[in-house]
Amino acid sequence: MSGFDLDSARVAYSEKDTDELIRIAYFEDDYLVEAIEIAREELKHRGIIDINDKRVTKIEAVIREEQAVRERLAKEPLQLGWKIYCFLIADLIAIIVIIVKSSSGKERASKEALQYFLYGWLFRIVSVGAILLV
Repeated sequence: MSGFDLDSARVAYSEKDTDELIRIAYFEDDYLVEAIEIAREELKHRGIIDINDKRVTKIEAVIREEQAVRERLAKEPLQLGWKIYCFLIADLIAIIVIIVKSSSGKERASKEALQYFLYGWLFRIVSVGAILLV
């Protein structure tokens, strides 16, 4: 058993915003079938019969715009100043930069910050090795 309580879900969904119910009923993939059905039932009570309703198409447009913004952020490169910082000062603050970029959806910037952080450490190791050999 999945632990999904239909009665409490019905109560909770009756209190949800219509836009959120539309997302659950038609656009989100990570809900149980039962939850989707409850969301659709609640939407029918609110006068939204199916996916062709104008309110549903409005939410779909908003979702597409949100996805476009997330994709744009994910592809945004790390700024030159942060690259230099992560290279020269490869320490805890550089790790924080990596975490912040990653948690804000800036996947490319996060990967580049990690890359320059590692380049900085590699440069330090090679420099120390060269000094010790001389």
